[in-house]
Amino acid sequence: MSEIDPGTNGDMRYHDRPARKGTERWPVDPARRGRSIVTIAVVSASVGAFGLLSLMLGGVLRHFLGVPIEALFVLAIAVIVAGIWVGAWLSGRLTGGNRRRYIASGIGGCVGLVVAIALAYAGTKILGGILELAAILSPGAIAAIAANASDPTRRERPAVEP
Repeated sequence: MSEIDPGTNGDMRYHDRPARKGTERWPVDPARRGRSIVTIAVVSASVGAFGLLSLMLGGVLRHFLGVPIEALFVLAIAVIVAGIWVGAWLSGRLTGGNRRRYIASGIGGCVGLVVAIALAYAGTKILGGILELAAILSPGAIAAIAANASDPTRRERPAVEP
């Protein structure tokens, strides 16, 4: 078995070509590649958890206090937006992100919430079941896209070894 080069961080993939062609992409660190999956999963799960929390809170307020539905809708949206920001913070902590990625994830998640509401409404009219799945994943997916777009290290190219 060959020795592991400490500069590769334990990368055991076989590299047979030292020179790169002009159309090939630079190799991506596996940890950096997994960041978007973590952001999608954490933000989507946080939105779901806080959505469930808002439904329970809204049910209690409606049953015991008779709060109008419009006020409960505003409360539910506020709780879900808080869930987006908690998910963005948590995904930033899990992926070793910075403040820029956190803010981009939060804003992207809020945009994804608007898309999710539109997809859920469209799902009541056409393609039941398919659009709802897209609505569930859209806050996390758009948060991941925004976080990856804001990451300044994605533009860095590794040093070419002689």
